Amino acid sequence: MTTTDRPRLLILSKYFSYGFGGTPEAVLLLARSLDRAGVSVDVRAHDRFIRNAGGLKDLPPCEVPAAPRRTPRLGGYSGLIVSGAWIFEALPLALAARWAGIPVIYQTKGQLCRVEFTRLRDLRRLAYLLAIEIWVLILATRIQFTSRLEREASLLPGWLKRRKGFILPEPLDGARLGHIVRPQRAPEGTLRLGFIAQISPRKGLREFVEGLMAWGGAHPDRSVELAVAGTAVGASEAYLEAIRALADAGPRNVRIRFLGQISGAERMKFYAGTDVVVVPSHFESFCLAVPEALWYGCAVLAAPRLGVLEFLPPDTPLLKLPSLGKEDIGNALTILSAGEGPAGRQPRPHAAIEALSPDKVARGLLAEMTKRI
Repeated sequence: MTTTDRPRLLILSKYFSYGFGGTPEAVLLLARSLDRAGVSVDVRAHDRFIRNAGGLKDLPPCEVPAAPRRTPRLGGYSGLIVSGAWIFEALPLALAARWAGIPVIYQTKGQLCRVEFTRLRDLRRLAYLLAIEIWVLILATRIQFTSRLEREASLLPGWLKRRKGFILPEPLDGARLGHIVRPQRAPEGTLRLGFIAQISPRKGLREFVEGLMAWGGAHPDRSVELAVAGTAVGASEAYLEAIRALADAGPRNVRIRFLGQISGAERMKFYAGTDVVVVPSHFESFCLAVPEALWYGCAVLAAPRLGVLEFLPPDTPLLKLPSLGKEDIGNALTILSAGEGPAGRQPRPHAAIEALSPDKVARGLLAEMTKRI
């Protein structure tokens, strides 16, 4: 079957290049999986139009001059996918799609949760949601949430979530992450912790460092190292400086290294030198950092409100914190430093998580697209 004979979908994404978070990578994974399933995919971003995006091996670099924009004619498409909020072209294209009888799937991508609208500067987005974005959601035939947690935390009206909502996780393609050779964890010695994320108050890093320092002071015979990979987001520079001050004033048996932003070989080295990746976020609608750490053979210490936890098998080497209180963090560190519990053993690296298979997620999306409400 040639590409002209195959069904074709159009995906709208605000960005489709490196350097803009996880959504462009998720769009690429979806396009590649749909291509393997016999469905061609075009991607429209704010600065480019990519035909047959499923044939791409990698995302285009953001600094490469974009191809001329074009307005696609929806008559040649079998479906429209709006991948994330705040895409200005979404409303007219969704309206045109529904007028032509073409199904529209809206992927919320965690952007419509209450936690995204807690600051004064978020009022502008809230106004846009109530005035414009809500109409894209009403026009959509189906609305994809990445977890039950995200659906429950969404600002959308209950009737809209019940009538149109469905749940499919974010995909993870381990082969694209690459493989590492990691040393065996020493039964005795320094516990090597790692944190990798953009840094803001929602990520819970300060609470974790406070708990780590309190535990280290109470256990001077234990040695712990925390590698922090990431930079402060937006107005969070003062938050990061406060964490640095805590690190400088901490006990001598606790060492914290600030690595800044890392990628490529540095990212591989980070995982190879980490026993346990800590994810102390107050809330994550999904959180691909968890399965990524597991793929690289790291155990995980996770906060309780992460959507990805709904999709992990029961034998996952993960320890879930009851809260981000100092006592709960200290109890977890005691377990980890003793090599006890599910997260106390070194997991098998490069083990795929079936529920997050890109091909399985793509098949689920195609099934939802054919449903009528």
